[in-house]
Amino acid sequence: MLLFPYSYSCDVRTADEENHYEAVLQAAKALKGVHGRQFETGSVCEISLTSPGMSLDWTYASAKIRWSFGAELRDGGVFGFLLPPSQIRPSGEEMSAALRSLTQFILDKEDGKR
Repeated sequence: MLLFPYSYSCDVRTADEENHYEAVLQAAKALKGVHGRQFETGSVCEISLTSPGMSLDWTYASAKIRWSFGAELRDGGVFGFLLPPSQIRPSGEEMSAALRSLTQFILDKEDGKR
């Protein structure tokens, strides 16, 4: 999963929701291009569950970090948070592609402000 705030309520949207969606959709496309793995994208509340006090909400709302994202790696519900060694390299390759995409998206948006 590639996620953005908010987790505490599905009724509250970030001021940057449109950009957040666009960013994670592009990152998911880049990630899929590596090994064909499809990741879900959206706010934490929509994709996962409501969770009061999540750090992603805090970084966006309290620390004022506009580009706050989270990721859950490629497991798919089989191994949990302990990936077997055979999944570590592919996971790193996928996340590297996603991070490059997110970074480029953010740079393009921030350059457009200047």
